[in-house]
Amino acid sequence: MVLFVLVGFASFNGKGGQWMNMERLLEEDNRVLCVDPMHKDESDEYIEGKVGVKVRRMEGMEILPYCVNIISVGIEEIGELIDEREFMVVLSCKGDMCMDSSEGILRGMGIRNPNAYAFGLGCFALPPKLGLLIDLEDKVDLGMMYELELLQRLWKLLLHNGKAFYRANMDGKVYDWFSYYLDKLEMETKEEV
Repeated sequence: MVLFVLVGFASFNGKGGQWMNMERLLEEDNRVLCVDPMHKDESDEYIEGKVGVKVRRMEGMEILPYCVNIISVGIEEIGELIDEREFMVVLSCKGDMCMDSSEGILRGMGIRNPNAYAFGLGCFALPPKLGLLIDLEDKVDLGMMYELELLQRLWKLLLHNGKAFYRANMDGKVYDWFSYYLDKLEMETKEEV
């Protein structure tokens, strides 16, 4: 069972947002907590139409199964309250966190769960397929954490001129900014990237 914490997924007056269908995810005993101050501006009917399951507006911090639990506050206000020991995947669409590592995102949210991993998504990213992350619990161990951090660094590259990097490499050109990204990605050559 995975607790998914979705941060910054709210839509703007029914336009945009990161909502996706969560029926199958919740049928498999996973739980979902959505945290965003702007959720208060969305109707339950609108959200239910997107996620395919019932919406529950939270008052306390009991996160129930088989529904999407929503709280309309900033994650900083509840980060320490969700410090559970269960496996947790945090997906953050907060623009100021999209470039941080997993550790940086969790620290910024006040989440100290050693069994948590965070992915920073861009504000305009396509809604993620949460089902693809369900089996992380079985795969993540100390040996895999480096690979997940590498994935986060590769995502940084894509956000930071990745297409230009690829084109320059295919054209055989070398730019001074290559060394900066190679250092950030902890890779040796542009061919390796």
